[in-house]
Amino acid sequence: MSDLSELIERLEGALSVARAMQADLAGSAAEFPEDDMIELGVAAQIFEMEKDTLRLWCRTRRIGGKRGGRWMVSRQKLRDLRGR
Repeated sequence: MSDLSELIERLEGALSVARAMQADLAGSAAEFPEDDMIELGVAAQIFEMEKDTLRLWCRTRRIGGKRGGRWMVSRQKLRDLRGR
């Protein structure tokens, strides 16, 4: 029985970490001004980049995130990274 209790405790810990990560990703676009954000597809066209690259950069370089279930990118952050 203690093995099962230990497994449940580990799973609850992992679930807590996963929920925190999900909340961090979901709220990441909220840190940018509304008028600075553009949809990921629009950013891909303007900056001639792949959408997958922009999603990766949103996660790793913090240039945007999800707002209302849609990927949004900060124009200024992307300009700074691209040097445009």
